[in-house]
Amino acid sequence: GDGALFAIPRSALEAYLNKETYEPIEAVQVPFHAGDAYSIKGFEGFEAIAFKGDTVYMTIEVSGDDGMYAYLVAGKIEPDLSGVTLNTDKMVKIPTQSGVDNMSEEAIIITDDSVITFHEANGVAVNPQPVAHVFGLDLSDKGTIPMPNIEYRVTDATEPDANGVFWVINYFWPGEEVLKPEVDPIFEKYGKGPTHAASEGVERLLALQYTPEGISIVDNPPIQLQLMANGSLRNLEAIARFGDQGFLVATDKYPTTIFGFVPLPKEKE
Repeated sequence: GDGALFAIPRSALEAYLNKETYEPIEAVQVPFHAGDAYSIKGFEGFEAIAFKGDTVYMTIEVSGDDGMYAYLVAGKIEPDLSGVTLNTDKMVKIPTQSGVDNMSEEAIIITDDSVITFHEANGVAVNPQPVAHVFGLDLSDKGTIPMPNIEYRVTDATEPDANGVFWVINYFWPGEEVLKPEVDPIFEKYGKGPTHAASEGVERLLALQYTPEGISIVDNPPIQLQLMANGSLRNLEAIARFGDQGFLVATDKYPTTIFGFVPLPKEKE
């Protein structure tokens, strides 16, 4: 059929992280009804997901005759998790900002009254003046707001907190030469951890802040993940804030599908 979304009870995650049990976590399959999404010419996949009550918002990446772009689409979640159904009769087309192949709107955050989408490539060389696209909860177009230049890729975002602060995955695989910057201001300011200093790859989490006037980078050191000893990089594609403990993250199939936990750094005394 159309496929499925996977849901994990919070209680199961808390029990595991609190070391109450190490039994394998069983995910629930939620039937996913994609409407006409799979018939879109140039369909490349679903890239971002976010929730507001019983409404789901997703972006669809498309490689069309006129280049890369994305659609923003909404759908409904059944209260008993018996299904998620997209309304593909109403989709909003979002043009590419960078023109980089296989890159479109890769992350979504939701505020009280808006849905905000982020392009994947925001580096100075490929996207000199990036913006975030703003939509109403009904998918009405509200224009754009400024977005800072962030080198490498932005592949997902957490929900914003009460102050508008949210975190994004910032990832780089050295084979993507088009995204390799001459200078990365974040590493220049905060330095590299030991495994990042020994690699061209980047796996880190950055704190950003939303206001109606735009997106800004929070003056806070990034969370640099310890890179794998064998040189492989984890293609991180998903992140969610997990209370005040840290973050849940997931990769795609490279180097394999990984679902993991990243703790928040401890406060220095």
